[in-house]
Amino acid sequence: MRSLLVGAGELCQPSVALLLDQRAQKTRSDARGHLDHFAVLKGIAGRRARKEVVEALLRQTNLWEVRWQKLGGYSGGMRQRFGVAVALLGNPKLMIVDEPTAGLDPAERVRFLNLLSELGENSVVLLSTHIVEDVYFSTMAGHHGQRRRQQQAREQRDDA
Repeated sequence: MRSLLVGAGELCQPSVALLLDQRAQKTRSDARGHLDHFAVLKGIAGRRARKEVVEALLRQTNLWEVRWQKLGGYSGGMRQRFGVAVALLGNPKLMIVDEPTAGLDPAERVRFLNLLSELGENSVVLLSTHIVEDVYFSTMAGHHGQRRRQQQAREQRDDA
């Protein structure tokens, strides 16, 4: 990822993640090692820091129990979740997701869309899909998340 010069020698890292179709991803490495490699490429230099970030992302994407399994043996949903873990390295403020649920079984689609909804709490998630149900689900999840944040803000004001 290229750094941008902001001013007075100050560097700004672009904070955008792109998640493309993960079905073609075939590799002999395990998820933990592969994610660690991507962390190095993203500039997370310290071994301890990388270990903490990799562990947190594998847990967040529900891949911790299969972290030693080869990525080539992952199901489509597991590969998509691994792609999300890679995309989340560096805490992007914008995540662009292309056809995230294509080819997933119904239960995995719901789990994956729930994960994207959670990610939408801290960053903008742009969803590109032709599956109308995914758009509806994402819209409703965003609406419920917005209502939850409004309720939390009201509770904080009432407590103050």
